[in-house]
Amino acid sequence: MNKEEFKILFDLYFEDIRRYLYYRCGDTTVSTDLAQDTFMRIWEKQMDLQAERDVGLLYKIAGDLFVSHMRREKLR
Repeated sequence: MNKEEFKILFDLYFEDIRRYLYYRCGDTTVSTDLAQDTFMRIWEKQMDLQAERDVGLLYKIAGDLFVSHMRREKLR
């Protein structure tokens, strides 16, 4: 995935992912951070996602990051 493809994916889905995470946690800061982490994971792993085809994977990654975050918070 090149920078332009990533930007398109980010622009299309960042707000949707952020809202999904906000619905799950109720915290604007946490939901924004986790949404950013979702897209950073895609960029770092150089996943070749097609926006329409792989949107479910975005939500899967976001959900997994949310669960990990909640586990860490529970241990504090």
